[in-house]
Amino acid sequence: MLRAGEAVLRARAAKAKERGSGARLLLFIASVYAVLLAGLWMPVFLGFYTPPMAFPPAVWHLHELLFALAPAFLVGLVLAALAQSGARPVSGGALALLLVLWLAGRIAFVYSAHIGTGMVTAIDLGFPLLALAVLGRRLFARADRTKLILFVAGLFFFAAQILFDWEIWRFGRALNGHLIALAALLGLFVIHGRAIDPHVFRRRDGGARPLAAMAEAGYLFTALGLLFAGFAVFFPHAGFDDAALRAWLSGAITLALLAGTLRFALARSAPRGSCRWLAWTISALVLVSAVADIALALAPQFTLVLLPLAGLARMAAFSTIAVRLVLDHPRGSRMSEQGSENWLSGKLLKSTRRKTGP
Repeated sequence: MLRAGEAVLRARAAKAKERGSGARLLLFIASVYAVLLAGLWMPVFLGFYTPPMAFPPAVWHLHELLFALAPAFLVGLVLAALAQSGARPVSGGALALLLVLWLAGRIAFVYSAHIGTGMVTAIDLGFPLLALAVLGRRLFARADRTKLILFVAGLFFFAAQILFDWEIWRFGRALNGHLIALAALLGLFVIHGRAIDPHVFRRRDGGARPLAAMAEAGYLFTALGLLFAGFAVFFPHAGFDDAALRAWLSGAITLALLAGTLRFALARSAPRGSCRWLAWTISALVLVSAVADIALALAPQFTLVLLPLAGLARMAAFSTIAVRLVLDHPRGSRMSEQGSENWLSGKLLKSTRRKTGP
């Protein structure tokens, strides 16, 4: 009886810790925004719609992929890792402020023509600054050298975002800021990817193989991007520089972030059996999107085919992640939990009656 009661208490504590971390909400909002961004980028790229922005659409799209989606997913995964390690969860006020600042940055960029570039930059830098302050305090409190690497990478990423915002304000285009940010992210994932979610890379469990393959496939896109960057030196006008950027963003970084997010979404039901197909399906969608995106840079004459293919595959991948995050929410399984507790109480009551008699 005591063991059964302890198991129920541990389950309740784990669910409360998961709800308090705020990771699920941030990852869900980021997934939904990724779907909206992919859907909006297709008409913007083809010239059917032009948002009231003070920046070129290509700069806005690069900024949202690199300095909006990637930090949101990364902060969500770090929140989840801290919650699972027993760290003190982020308070509701700090989490709400993080979400407000992140959403304000997205709106400010779209309406930058009316707000002004200076105000847009100030709003845009609010989210990473607060995230560094909130997470850095908890990472230092853990005194874990591996986790502290996340904070150092975050500092480099924040400096790169400042440089990127200054470049588009001064020159109207990205020069070096996005490359420094990419180097920080790729270095973090390639060298210390296990610092974010070590369980993704464990192959002992057969159900974890899709997640491990998904994360490790990002290494192939990292190498592919380096190969394209080398070709760009000798063939500067063949689109290899853009292909390298797409291999890193659409391939390596997206796969690494979604592998951790999917593992978190499947935390309450290990990716075995029916859940295994989900991991393979999302991996296939991301691969299709990344390959089509890279091909778009090398063969722009097929834009009308490759752009919808890359966009729809990306929308399907992130939509699946968002739906899974909702379905696997602790509140979604509250009825089943209550049913199991009632069943356990009934068994204990019957056992007591047998021992004591009528």
